[in-house]
Amino acid sequence: MSFYSSKAFTDLLLALKIDLLQSDNAVGFNVGKNPFFKKFLWLDFEVKNKAFYNWLDMTSKRTGIYTQILQAKTTLEEPKLHGYQEDIRKTIIINLTKTQEELFSNINENCRKNIRRGEKKGLTFREIATDEFEKYLLLLKATRKKLKLGMPPVYPMFEVWKKYPHNIKVFCIELNKEIIYAMTIFAAGDTITECAIAYNKAGRDLYAGDLMKWGVILWGKNNGFLAYDLAGVSESEPKIFAYKQKFGGQLVTFPVYTKTFSKSKDFIIKLKRKLL
Repeated sequence: MSFYSSKAFTDLLLALKIDLLQSDNAVGFNVGKNPFFKKFLWLDFEVKNKAFYNWLDMTSKRTGIYTQILQAKTTLEEPKLHGYQEDIRKTIIINLTKTQEELFSNINENCRKNIRRGEKKGLTFREIATDEFEKYLLLLKATRKKLKLGMPPVYPMFEVWKKYPHNIKVFCIELNKEIIYAMTIFAAGDTITECAIAYNKAGRDLYAGDLMKWGVILWGKNNGFLAYDLAGVSESEPKIFAYKQKFGGQLVTFPVYTKTFSKSKDFIIKLKRKLL
């Protein structure tokens, strides 16, 4: 989810001859100044280098409150040896190597009905055009505002979306030439991951999210991806957990490593979140 990069980060990439978002190995680093609007850096590389952790610490102390290494799949040295605390998270992964018939039959019966009903009502799944990107962001902001939330932790900037067209996709559900549901898909290696979901009242009432999931499943399978990550679940959000389970995926765990550089600021941020 390489939706942000600083000059220092770009210089590091050039120095290490690293290409963003191009291999099976991906690590995300949160070095954003404002945890309410986290910015993630994603690297693809195989390096066991203490100097890298030193650089990350230096950057984080200057620009952020804490750093997170997310879903690490690299050969980095054990983060816990460098002062990171491990937290085990959960997500649901859909196996895209199954046949189309198997994938559809594994979806909850009510969701399958919603998908068929949506198609009969004229809902269509497609990738957004360049001139529709701003509409997507406006819909995303409106969605989050109705939910009384800030912008999601991860969402694409236009420049990065255009720079990495094979790795960042924005899909939509359309009805009568109106976008009623939209979502970003991040592709790295053999896995696609969803984020930044946006919808209006029609999208909610017509269960456009079910057709979106099915459209992404088919797109991922047809484009050679092996897995579809539904971007995390938690027992603290039982409705979201139950909804994502309806699409026939497998519950898996993965580590997140966090290192806090300003405990006082981190405490204040967590306190604000509880009060919101």
